Parts: sequence; structure tokens; C-alpha cells
Amino acid sequence: MSSRRFSGNATYMSDDKNPCTDERHMSLLCLDQNSGNKDSCKKQFENYNACKTFWMKVKMARLVNGKKPLLPDAEFRPAMKELFLQTGKIPFETAAEQAAKKVPPM
Repeated sequence: MSSRRFSGNATYMSDDKNPCTDERHMSLLCLDQNSGNKDSCKKQFENYNACKTFWMKVKMARLVNGKKPLLPDAEFRPAMKELFLQTGKIPFETAAEQAAKKVPPM
């Protein structure tokens, strides 16, 4: 589990709770490098918002299909993004998740 602490913020942002921590960090870094000029960071903000929107849709799809946890484990997220890029549909489960369910724990 990776986490980052941002200056001026007393909380930690965990990849487990927020899959868009990298995008958030890039947005804040851009603001810092551009003296708070939001116009210079439009691309970073759009990317962060697209990330948040995607994962919210995944969470909703998982809720509707009875999958828990609503936010998939970090190990399955790259496959979910890849599945979306291939199909254009919001995934609620990957083949790896299905296989992980079938393997009995030792």
C-alpha cells in the first residue's frame, strides 16, 4: 500500500481508498509549479476528474452486480482499466478476480 502526504494536509491519501492519488498529486504539483494558476493545469484537472468519474462508475457497476468491495483491490485495477479501453464498457469484474474467487484459500 503506498500513501503520500501532501503539504498542508493532515491526512494521508491511500491508493486503497483513492485510486486517483497519482492524478491528484500531478494536479497539486502543477498548481505548485505554476503559482496556483489553474488555467495552466487544465489538462491535469481533466485527467483527475476523468479518473474519479471512471472509478465512481466502476463502484456503481459493482454495487448493482453485488460485488464487494465496491472499489476493487489495487492488484485488479490495471486490468479493469485495460478491459474498459478494449471494450468501452465499464467493467465490474476482471478475469483475474473471477479466478481468484475460484482458488480455495490455503
